[in-house]
Amino acid sequence: MKMPIIVIEGGDITFFRTIHDAENHLEAIDIIDQIYEIFDSDGKVLRQSVAKKSVKYFFGKRTVDVDVVHIGDSDERNPEKLKNLLRKFLRVLKDLDVANVNIDDLDLSALIERASRYAYYI
Repeated sequence: MKMPIIVIEGGDITFFRTIHDAENHLEAIDIIDQIYEIFDSDGKVLRQSVAKKSVKYFFGKRTVDVDVVHIGDSDERNPEKLKNLLRKFLRVLKDLDVANVNIDDLDLSALIERASRYAYYI
């Protein structure tokens, strides 16, 4: 899995430096509702799941079940879809450099670099 992790929610894009950062930031209900599309930087589509975890509190005398987000590797790759989503993001933002560059000709790493200038980065 190649970092950063790219999470797309509608037209918004968030970059995460690590899987751990993404798992801690994303909400379980949104994973359950399949709100996100999650990729690594090579265009690999990442698995999303939610599991229950028992957590002790009150000095270990009580437990509560909480939802924990998991993001994992998969065999599915779709770099073309990721490139199209990044291009759409840049066009909506009217990336100032688009006039000088045909973003349809940019490779995935160049699109990620350009989108990372405007996206939320955690």
